[in-house]
Amino acid sequence: RSALVAALARSTPDAFNMFGGPNANPESALAEIRTNSHIGGRSALSLADARISGSLATLPAGALLLSAGAEQREESLRSDNSDTYRAGDLVNTAVQTDFKADRDVRSVHLELSAPLLRSERSGLLRSAELQLAGRWERFPDFGSTMKPRAGIALRPAADLLLRASFGRGFRAPSLAQLYGSLASSMAARIDPF
Repeated sequence: RSALVAALARSTPDAFNMFGGPNANPESALAEIRTNSHIGGRSALSLADARISGSLATLPAGALLLSAGAEQREESLRSDNSDTYRAGDLVNTAVQTDFKADRDVRSVHLELSAPLLRSERSGLLRSAELQLAGRWERFPDFGSTMKPRAGIALRPAADLLLRASFGRGFRAPSLAQLYGSLASSMAARIDPF
């Protein structure tokens, strides 16, 4: 801030011109007020899942299909956020809290697809299919959640398919969204040396 004030107050060619556009300032004026900062961190995601799908039974309208699975997801986020930089006689320290966050999320899901009606003849309805699904997840920081979904697909004609569904969802914030707000606050002081 003090370097910028000094550069704005000059009446020499190396004064900072904030109204002149991108090429109005000499490199020496820009270098005097330019600051640099570095924020370091590491994010990792490990995922293991198992799935099975196939036909459970044969109904009059077709096969009753099942899909099921389980998943384990490990997330981690590390941050090393302290850095000091100098601009003219101003020393700024970006004070950011270093943090380490981990989360182990477990989930299971199940989906059933049941044909209710299938007909090759033209009529009011050629086919109808019911779909039921659910996903359960356990978060160590948000608890457990169940996300159900139900849907129906109706085919009144060979080239027309009508679908309707209802579901409920939940998405937990990512670790970066939870801990990224620990981002920088700037402490400034005049360096007497």
